[in-house]
Amino acid sequence: MWNWAQYSDPRLAFDMGVFIGQPVGLAAVTLDDTRVVFHPNQYVLTHTRWAWDAANGVLYPTAWRFTAQNGTWRLVVTMRALATEPLRGDLPWPLRDVIVYEQTAQYEGRLWTKGAAGQWVLARTFGGPGFKEFTAKRY
Repeated sequence: MWNWAQYSDPRLAFDMGVFIGQPVGLAAVTLDDTRVVFHPNQYVLTHTRWAWDAANGVLYPTAWRFTAQNGTWRLVVTMRALATEPLRGDLPWPLRDVIVYEQTAQYEGRLWTKGAAGQWVLARTFGGPGFKEFTAKRY
C-alpha cells in the first residue's frame, strides 16, 4: 500500500513516495538546481479529508497535508483532489485486492531555508495542478 505524489513547475519539483505502515519512503523537493531529500523520520503525511467509494466499499483520502523538516529546509504542502478515478484490474498476488486511486490534485506549498542567523527564510511559494495516488485494500 502506498501514497505517491508529484508536482512541478519550471523552477520547482516535489515528489513523494510513502509506503503505508512501513518505515520506508522518500520525499524530495528540487528548487532550481538544489535537490533536498527528506527521509521518513523527517516528514509526516496527514490525510485531512476522506470520501466513501460505495462501489468498492472503502474510504479514500481527498485532501492531505505534508510537512517535512531537516536541519536546513522546511516544507509544507497541502493537496486537494480535483478528480478521482479508482482503478481495479487483474493484478497478481499480493496486489490482487488493491484499488489504486488515481487523482489529479491542486497543490499549495511553502519552502523555507535556514538563514545565516538560524531563522527560517521563505525560499519559495508554489501551487497548481499535480498528481496524487493512493492505494487501498478491498475487504
